[in-house]
Amino acid sequence: MRTFLAELFDCREDDLRILQELDGSVLDFASIAEEVRLFHFCNLNNIIYAVFEQVIEKLQEAFEGRQDAIMENLQDVIDEETKTLFDDGATYEEIVAYRNDYPNNPLAEAWYDLDLLTSNQIHPGGQTEHHFHCNGLDSHIGLSFLDFYRRNMADVLEELEKAMGFSFIDY
Repeated sequence: MRTFLAELFDCREDDLRILQELDGSVLDFASIAEEVRLFHFCNLNNIIYAVFEQVIEKLQEAFEGRQDAIMENLQDVIDEETKTLFDDGATYEEIVAYRNDYPNNPLAEAWYDLDLLTSNQIHPGGQTEHHFHCNGLDSHIGLSFLDFYRRNMADVLEELEKAMGFSFIDY
């Protein structure tokens, strides 16, 4: 049966593990199948592409649902870190220097993330590049500003990575 499936999906038998790792509790398999049908050719590359597309849609939905909370949390971090520095006797110039020392401290990371949000640079659907190959070792999904997502939406990324069987890489 594995040989038949490998022939059907135009891949090696070892590559079929990609399909075994997909999580139907997170991913909508019917939607993935419909997307693959649009390609008019069902192979592993097209399946991976459809999975990646769905994952990006889910990331975009999660981001839109959390954007305000993320912004509030970042502002809280900035306020707390700034207050702590002032309480410790730091001057305004020292705080500005500390803020610009990205990524070496929480204040700098929070300012960086807030700048990304307020300048509308964070948009999961607009900054993803898909690269896919039948060789499971080469299949990957890249995401711009991955460090932002890891800091502010780690639970969502972990769930999506587990569901698709791939980890995001930074672009």
